[in-house]
Amino acid sequence: MHRIEFELDHFPSYLPWLSEYRHFCLLLDPSASKASLAIGASSLFMAIERNALGDFSKWLENKRAFGYISYDLKNEIEALESRNPSAHNIPEIQFFEAECLIEYSEGRVCIDSKKPELGVRVQSLLLQEHPQEHSHLELTPIKSLSRDEYLNQIKLVQGHLQRGDIYEMNFCQEFVFKAKGFDPYWRFHRLMEESPMPFSSFMRFDDFFSLSASPERFLKRVGTRLLSEPIKGSLRRSTDLKEDLILQEQLKSSKKDKAENIMIVDLVRNDLSRVAEKSSVQVEALNELHSFKGIHQLISRVSCEIPPSIKIDDILKSSFPMGSMTGAPKVSSMKIIEDLENFKRSIFSGSIGHFQENGDFDLNVVIRSLFFSEGNATLSYAAGGAITILSDPAEEYEESLLKLKAIRRVLEN
Repeated sequence: MHRIEFELDHFPSYLPWLSEYRHFCLLLDPSASKASLAIGASSLFMAIERNALGDFSKWLENKRAFGYISYDLKNEIEALESRNPSAHNIPEIQFFEAECLIEYSEGRVCIDSKKPELGVRVQSLLLQEHPQEHSHLELTPIKSLSRDEYLNQIKLVQGHLQRGDIYEMNFCQEFVFKAKGFDPYWRFHRLMEESPMPFSSFMRFDDFFSLSASPERFLKRVGTRLLSEPIKGSLRRSTDLKEDLILQEQLKSSKKDKAENIMIVDLVRNDLSRVAEKSSVQVEALNELHSFKGIHQLISRVSCEIPPSIKIDDILKSSFPMGSMTGAPKVSSMKIIEDLENFKRSIFSGSIGHFQENGDFDLNVVIRSLFFSEGNATLSYAAGGAITILSDPAEEYEESLLKLKAIRRVLEN
């Protein structure tokens, strides 16, 4: 590998020159001034069939890889199926090793590339100012739930809750469009202006793009330590400081939101205990208030110690998909999700992230995201929330739209 190091005031979110590459993955934390950008695929893993996890675990050995795991990998982990239509026809897992890797941290850039000329070119492109141009966007709706349809589905979820089939379930709705003039590079830049979240990502696999402003970590491994940071509980922010403080206290004291969070924390503890060293699972933080641009969230932190020899497929089988996007009990919730939602989740509520050569990894939860298939100009996004017996269907509908507020602003011309 050939290395170049230099200073850069900030890492740009507008990167139109990435259009030259069929594979890239940017992992960005604007608040911490950190970014990792992988460009070009020197090797690629793609899985559609069964035994995807086992094959993926073998392929990953001694590799630094970037990519995604779709929600529908659930069908391999449990005796489940995905019957609903998908807006984007993509594999269940895709990861790649980069031809060029750019790491940015607090004003310092390090470029490692397999070809020296590629590193030099990337350095030049990062140092250039790029005119922020974009075409007019025309959106033609293809699919969505009406408000009445959404409220009816929530009532059906609550029927399952009343019967004791589940205790909590994450119900989501999808919006699909034909998108003429969608520029993913410009729209990701706009997304970072509207919603600069700590687990943001911008990814391309051939003609499929994911633009994500995720605030949530699914799972991180450092050595023998696993860390999960589930989010449950949301409330809007106010530009008025006094009102914003009142809203913070309202969320922190909400019995419904705290109960949702605690139920998912219990689920995460149970998931991690499957691979954890005995008595090592700990709740490091419970219902902590975190304030982001436009939204307050309740976040908890659960960790454990694991045996050094444990493999990635065993870790994912114990915890994936994440409890914050399924429910409790998890398998029963996923069966009901399949019955009541009208779309294949695919990458939505899956994970995007990276793995290191030593087995460490960091994976987000794919929410607050736009998905675009360039070949047929299909654009989609989805959102939802945790439903409990205490949920008010109308309030749940409004909360799901709150989570889409930044996405919808990004799509304005």
